[in-house]
Amino acid sequence: MRNRSRRYPGDDPPCDEWSLQNSKTRLALFNADFRNDEEGYAVGEKGLILRTENGGVNWQRVPVSHSANLMRVDFADDKNGWIVGHGGLILRSSDKG
Repeated sequence: MRNRSRRYPGDDPPCDEWSLQNSKTRLALFNADFRNDEEGYAVGEKGLILRTENGGVNWQRVPVSHSANLMRVDFADDKNGWIVGHGGLILRSSDKG
């Protein structure tokens, strides 16, 4: 067994820079996009969209009228973003979501 205090070639990098954040949902999350250190979105199953304005300390649910699994979110700038989901669903926002 390897001594875990010693680093070996091929070992995964230490995870000292990751911290656990509570999304307050039990639904699966599939993707996240941050425009800067503070503003970000996460998307997941059953139409779930979450938004944070404080770097992920707090997450708020964004209401939508779709229940498809949302697979990817991407913002081109601070206002314009797209979300894609199952069934060919594409959602677009021009006001930060």
